[in-house]
Amino acid sequence: MANNLNSDHDGLVELPQGSAKRRVGFIDHGFHQSTRSSEFFLEFLRSHFDVVIFWDDSYRDGGSPSPEEINKGQFSLIIFFQLFYPPSFLGQLNCQNLVFVPMFDSGGDKYGEFWLPLRRYAFISFSLATHQNLKAMGIQSFYLQYYPNPAQFPFSPPTNDLSLFFWYRTDRISWNFVKNALSTWPVKSVWIHSAPDPGSPGLDLSASDVERYGITQSGWFDRREDLQQVILRHSLYFAPRPLEGIGMSFLEAMAMGRVVIGVNRPTLSEYIIHGRDGFLVSHKKPRLPLAPLDLSRMGLAARAKVETGHLEYQKRLVTMAIFLAELGNKRVATRITLTYLIVRLWTGFRKKVRNAKRKLYLRNSTQ
Repeated sequence: MANNLNSDHDGLVELPQGSAKRRVGFIDHGFHQSTRSSEFFLEFLRSHFDVVIFWDDSYRDGGSPSPEEINKGQFSLIIFFQLFYPPSFLGQLNCQNLVFVPMFDSGGDKYGEFWLPLRRYAFISFSLATHQNLKAMGIQSFYLQYYPNPAQFPFSPPTNDLSLFFWYRTDRISWNFVKNALSTWPVKSVWIHSAPDPGSPGLDLSASDVERYGITQSGWFDRREDLQQVILRHSLYFAPRPLEGIGMSFLEAMAMGRVVIGVNRPTLSEYIIHGRDGFLVSHKKPRLPLAPLDLSRMGLAARAKVETGHLEYQKRLVTMAIFLAELGNKRVATRITLTYLIVRLWTGFRKKVRNAKRKLYLRNSTQ
């Protein structure tokens, strides 16, 4: 289903002549209608283009947009947000100025061969690791590191008390994982926001842990402001997932001046400097320093990083607006890189081996 979207945005920039009225198709995951995870990106697009959005509900056995439906829009640019379609689908689109926006936790962590069918298209990467993988394959990628506006979040100077807020979302970062990471720290109290993702098991706490760590549990809050006030009452924030697409939740915690702890993998590892503005732990053996550092100083450093990062993010939005506008005027350029050649040769070799094995099998089965 397609919807026209239009709204104002305070970051409007001057684009090349005629580009502000260009029609852009935006293909998005249907789940984002409820989570609004893509709203920040749509807000940017609406300020510069005439955007038509298509929701892909195939994740719940619903419908997905057909090439014929998309072609009716006569778009100069089509953006796929956190979605990948097969080359047979993409080849049916009249508009071949296609842009993919992968997230590291849902496709952005792929390497080499995965990207071969998509080399002719452009990408917007919110993870540096994804950006580097694409560039190594000679694919055009625009890197954009997101930072929220810190002015939109409450802030209070952090203290050195060892109180922790933990949003339980998935058993990949379980309470036992958090407990092991904090085993050398005399944690005073823990607030567990028990709101698991769909398909994740519920939280099971022992009575001894509840007593020892002074655990308080909560579910979803009616008001976002109430949740933020709870986070502000704790100096530490444990990031809820080992991999992130962007990491909105921990970035908001940093904006509030909380010291974030999480797994040393993207995208958290691309924001946190261990021991300066947060802590990074191994996913296999989570262990923090024997004694916590100056949490007050680290919380202030985290807030300052978001302030600086948001200013840089606003500048990059200007560049990205021009990047997208120019894509509507020209074909995407690709480069022949060493990595691309190696992957292409290796893929061709594997294909020949598979074909040879298949022929040998057919020959033996007929004898």
